[in-house]
Amino acid sequence: MKKLILLVLLIAAAVGAYLYLHPQLRSGLEQKARHVVPGHDATTLYKWRDADGHWQLSSQPPPPGTPYQTKRYRDDTNVVPDTAITGEPEKH
Repeated sequence: MKKLILLVLLIAAAVGAYLYLHPQLRSGLEQKARHVVPGHDATTLYKWRDADGHWQLSSQPPPPGTPYQTKRYRDDTNVVPDTAITGEPEKH
């Protein structure tokens, strides 16, 4: 059992030393890790219906007194439906 623990510690030290000596690889891994777990790279959006009954989605909260839902999305997530971009109706 002691040999297994020693082997794991040795491997961890080798990986740490390799990443320390190759900062370009380390920074690339850090950037990828930021996109795996939403944290400070997440955006809060507000969803509500306007006076005409149309859904609104904005990074700013609606006017006071308007009921709304709060949504959190990763910064690299597309929240705009294709129809808003192309102007064509969805095909089902």
